Amino acid sequence: MSSFLVSAAPRTVYGRAAVLLTIGFNKEVQANNDRLVPDAIAALEACGLTGGEVVVINGPASLPVTAAIAHKLAHIYATVAGFDPKMSAYIVAIAHGPAFKPGDVIPASEVES
Repeated sequence: MSSFLVSAAPRTVYGRAAVLLTIGFNKEVQANNDRLVPDAIAALEACGLTGGEVVVINGPASLPVTAAIAHKLAHIYATVAGFDPKMSAYIVAIAHGPAFKPGDVIPASEVES
């Protein structure tokens, strides 16, 4: 049983095709980062993501898990953003194209089904 859970759902961000990645710890499995990181990567790969313009990430994760997920996604998405609950917005962390730059704020209301 995986110690980390990942699911993906199609969304749009400012009219651009996007994916909402919902992540989190499996509460039924006790694990440290030496197990969480490979489980998170395996769960991410099981989603079958092929890449695109924007991926936004929401959910709890340790720093090592966050780094591993962001690294994998940065190879296939132009923009990677993570949710900041204090701002109720996604903050761009990685940007390879002209549409966004690191630090850009994407209000949660702009991530649409």
